[in-house]
Amino acid sequence: MQSLQHQLLLAEREQALLAQNTVDAIASFADQRLDDQANEFSETVDKLLTTTEVSQLAPQFDQTLRQAWPNASVGFAVNLPTLSCASPVAGSSPDASRFLQGNLSFLCSTTNAPIYSKASYLPPKTAPTPTWAPEPVTGSIPRQADFPSIVAGKSQSILSRFLQDELSVMIWHKPDNHPEQVFGAELAKSKVQELLSDNAFEAAIAQARTASLGNHPDLNQQLEIAILNDKGFPVYPKNTKKEDYANAFVSTDISDTLPHWEVTAHIKDAGALQAAAQEATWTLGAIIAFLTLAITTGSVFILRQVHRQMLIARQKTDFVSNVSHELKTPLTSIRMFSELLANEKETDRKKRSQFLSIIQDETARLTRLINNVLDFTRLERKERPFELTETDLRSVVEKTCSDFAPSMERAGFKFLWTNPDSPVPVSADKDALSQVLLNLLSNALKYSRDDKDVKVTLCTEDNHAHVSVSDQGDGIPDEDNERIFEKFHRLHDRLDTNRSGTGLGLTLARQIAQAHGGRLYRQLGQKKGSTFTLELPLSA
Repeated sequence: MQSLQHQLLLAEREQALLAQNTVDAIASFADQRLDDQANEFSETVDKLLTTTEVSQLAPQFDQTLRQAWPNASVGFAVNLPTLSCASPVAGSSPDASRFLQGNLSFLCSTTNAPIYSKASYLPPKTAPTPTWAPEPVTGSIPRQADFPSIVAGKSQSILSRFLQDELSVMIWHKPDNHPEQVFGAELAKSKVQELLSDNAFEAAIAQARTASLGNHPDLNQQLEIAILNDKGFPVYPKNTKKEDYANAFVSTDISDTLPHWEVTAHIKDAGALQAAAQEATWTLGAIIAFLTLAITTGSVFILRQVHRQMLIARQKTDFVSNVSHELKTPLTSIRMFSELLANEKETDRKKRSQFLSIIQDETARLTRLINNVLDFTRLERKERPFELTETDLRSVVEKTCSDFAPSMERAGFKFLWTNPDSPVPVSADKDALSQVLLNLLSNALKYSRDDKDVKVTLCTEDNHAHVSVSDQGDGIPDEDNERIFEKFHRLHDRLDTNRSGTGLGLTLARQIAQAHGGRLYRQLGQKKGSTFTLELPLSA
């Protein structure tokens, strides 16, 4: 039975590796297609310069380029010594006006701005094919740079920027004989989508599938490839919906110059693989059952264990997916509002204050998530030592609630906490107790809908301190009172998939309470809302 389980896990891992190899090959081809566009653009510029002087080409470059190379939506020309933009001219076209509004200050100054790029060099004219020299992979994280620094020492490259939450992909080229002049183009959005959905791209997908999955026809039939843009909408296949590709089996970023664009692979019938594994398991159980009654009884027990392990494995998979989403969401918000703050001219003081508050909230949320995951791992391995010292529990509750109060207020909550007049001495780790309270408060904020009322109460009774967190949220059935403390368990997953979380908060909080000689429990018999109580022994 253990051998069967091991083989099933190996088969699942092999399928994931085969699918990953497929999407990696497709992403590499997509990146190469962008590189080909840069080479085509450079050749077009050099060809134009054979018949037109630089001084004549620069002022009319936008119109001339779009006639000679229709892949561009806008052409631009920048003189580096004077940091002036000769083309396009404002008002010459809607695209030109839009482009200048978002990029003029970036192209014609030494001010840093967030960009996505990879460096390249143009090989000698005798080289049969262009060779690219990429910068270290950034993982779709922007770097701060100014345009003169970007083009210094290079002959051509691609860079991308987010303007008003829209991606702009720009190609630039410095002629060998005129290094003071930079010619560039904004690649048309329609062309980017065409590059990643046309017949040549479909042929590349078919070739990648054959190379990686040719010997695995069942997986090849079940696997569906999609190209998702930076907003998660499918570019390929065409005429499909975002919801069709919500949960990827495997995925990979296409390129640093197409940030947040992904090649994803999806299983059409995810239950088919589980059904095959379950069928094999029951077949083996039936064979064993025919041998002896004792073996039959043992096999039933083992099957239950396998089912439990499969459930845990599924929960772990959901956990990894949830953590990935939880990390991506605040990082996306932080990136977006940081870019908005970087544009000082278009952001007034009130909006800047609002954006900073959002960044602070998302940073705190990200910190809590990472701390929960790390502390859970340490506690599972019994590697986290607690520094127990004489602590006034009253001050821990006061500081934690005060720090969390702004988040409650911004979410429209009525948040109150009460403390006794005298100190409440306990032997505890202050940071660990604060983490327990933060997890309970975060759950109260997350699961409260219309009645936004949260209270924290500290009292003492029978030589124990009691910290209670009460809310008027959705409530929890009494029969699930213990299951909510199981690792990876999320009660509301089946009811509301939009609620964030990893399923570790209450598990970690109870483990910390037990490590302090106390307990964490939910009070029974509540018709509305929930009250969680942390009970700790008082110091002698």
